[in-house]
Amino acid sequence: DMMILMKLEEIYEMWDKDAKYDDLNLDADSLNISSLHAKYNRLLSETGSQLRACHIQRKSRSSLLRDYYLGNLNNPDDLERIGRLPFLQKVLKNEVQGYVDADDELLKLESRIAVLEEKVEVIVEIMKCIHKRGYDIKSAIEWRKFTNGF
Repeated sequence: DMMILMKLEEIYEMWDKDAKYDDLNLDADSLNISSLHAKYNRLLSETGSQLRACHIQRKSRSSLLRDYYLGNLNNPDDLERIGRLPFLQKVLKNEVQGYVDADDELLKLESRIAVLEEKVEVIVEIMKCIHKRGYDIKSAIEWRKFTNGF
């Protein structure tokens, strides 16, 4: 799905367009709130789902890497399954977490998680704006009535 692959910058650009009010058609903007809500709620749901999957993947990979760096996965079948060369260095149990934390594969996954977390935060803030959009439109209409003597 295209929405899942959206970059943070694309979300900002999309919101820049969607956030604008049509000063001459506030009634249409008011009617569009549900569509905006559905659009960004779907994006939030898909991004959150992807984030949860990455957290699960990180736990699983972290456990696998722990076994790898302890030297427990040096048989050819295991190495082929995890796509690694034998790890022949002896590491103490209390040093293993440092190796796991510094592993390039895990660092890439951590970076992906950080980006997804930021996307979720941005979308949550957009949803807050959408929730108050009806109030903003109502206030603008009331102000117009007041300034025009109604």
